[in-house]
Amino acid sequence: MTIRHHALPIALLAASLIGTAHAQSRIDQVPTGSILSYAPQGAAQVVGGAPQPTSGVQIVREPAGIARGAVSHPEFRPNDTTNVSNGNVAGLLSYCIRSGTLDDTTTRHTARVMATRPDVRTDQNYALGGQGLLRTTAAQPVDLATLSSAQRTITCRALASRGRTITG
Repeated sequence: MTIRHHALPIALLAASLIGTAHAQSRIDQVPTGSILSYAPQGAAQVVGGAPQPTSGVQIVREPAGIARGAVSHPEFRPNDTTNVSNGNVAGLLSYCIRSGTLDDTTTRHTARVMATRPDVRTDQNYALGGQGLLRTTAAQPVDLATLSSAQRTITCRALASRGRTITG
């Protein structure tokens, strides 16, 4: 009789654990550009990304077609930042600082001010910039790590100048 009495709670516990395990294996579907207070399971974590402007986490799925390694960017002009979104500029400034390409207080201040702007906080390209990915109107983002040191410096300086213009 004692065995039967304990069998029901054990069966209920086992059923709840199975239900929990099933719920944990599900990958949350998150609309593009959503800002969440948690990282859904299966989301790629931005390691060492741009400073978080909010208490939430911006989930970014890496766009298709990003070239990794040394590649040629024939349409890329290092000093042209006119088609780069404000969010991408802010994220790229953080990348330029972290990578040691730029290390001045004016650029650090500009990056911090830009990170608080509402248009930057909601721009998915902000997190891409934090990974060193420059998104222009070109179909393929440019990974700054694939550029020569001179091109990366020119690009980061142009982004810092653009950031100062944006923040006034």
